[in-house]
Amino acid sequence: MTNHSHFQVTAPFASPVTLTMQPCAYNPMLTPLPSPLRPHCLAKDRLHLWRPLLSRVALDHNSIPLPLSEADLNRILTVIGHSLASGTKEVYSLGLLVYHVFCDARSISEHQRGPTSSLLLLSFIATCAGVYSGKTLENYLYGIRAWHLLHGLTWLGHSEQISSALTGAARLAPPPSKRLKRQPFTLDIISRLHAMLDLSTPLDAAVSACLIISFFMLAQLGEVTICSLNGFDPTLNMKVSDIHYAQDCHGL
Repeated sequence: MTNHSHFQVTAPFASPVTLTMQPCAYNPMLTPLPSPLRPHCLAKDRLHLWRPLLSRVALDHNSIPLPLSEADLNRILTVIGHSLASGTKEVYSLGLLVYHVFCDARSISEHQRGPTSSLLLLSFIATCAGVYSGKTLENYLYGIRAWHLLHGLTWLGHSEQISSALTGAARLAPPPSKRLKRQPFTLDIISRLHAMLDLSTPLDAAVSACLIISFFMLAQLGEVTICSLNGFDPTLNMKVSDIHYAQDCHGL
C-alpha cells in the first residue's frame, strides 16, 4: 500500500443541503428575478445553492492549473458549508436575498455581484439605511461575506468606508427597529410565573424548566428552545436524557 493510497477514497459525509422540504413562497417585496444561478430553495440552503457567475476554480495563486477534479471542488464547498450552524445560515441567507434583490433593481450584472466591489457594498448599505436597524445590516453584510468565502470569491468589504457606512446606517435606523431595554427577570418574577403554571401538564412543565434553566445558566433563550417543531436536532438541542448529576471538587 502506498503512502498516499488513503487519499484515493474520501470519507463520506452528509450534504449541508436539505432535499426533503419545500421552500415557502418569497415575500412579494423581496422576490428576486428568475435566474438559473439562484434556484428557489430553503433559506438555510441559499448560501450553498445560489452560485456566483464565477466560482472556485482549480488554479493556484499564480493561475497555474491544479490537478483537482470537479468533485474535489464540490467537496471543498460542502466542507466549508458545514462551518455555519443551520440557524446562522438562515439569518445570513436573508442578507444574500436582499442583496440580490437590490442588484436586480439596479440592473447589476452577474459578474459584478460576485466578487462584489466596495462601491457596490457602500451603495447597498446606503440604500438600506433608514429602513433596517444597524444590527440587521451588519448581519446582511456578514451573509454576503459568507457567500463570497463559501464560493471562493475575494471579499472587498474590509474597509474604513464600509465600517463608517454601517455606523451611519445604525444612527439612521428607524425608531421601530430599535427595541427599548426591558426589565430583567428576577427570582420574584419567576416565582410568580411558576405559581401560575400546572407542572402536571407537559407544556407548563417544559415552560418552567426552560425558564429556570436559562435563568440560572445565564443562557439566551435560543440556547434552550428551538425555532419550530420541525427544527429539533437531538445532536444539538437538549433532551431529558441529557440530564445528569455531578459533583465539583468541593463536593457541591
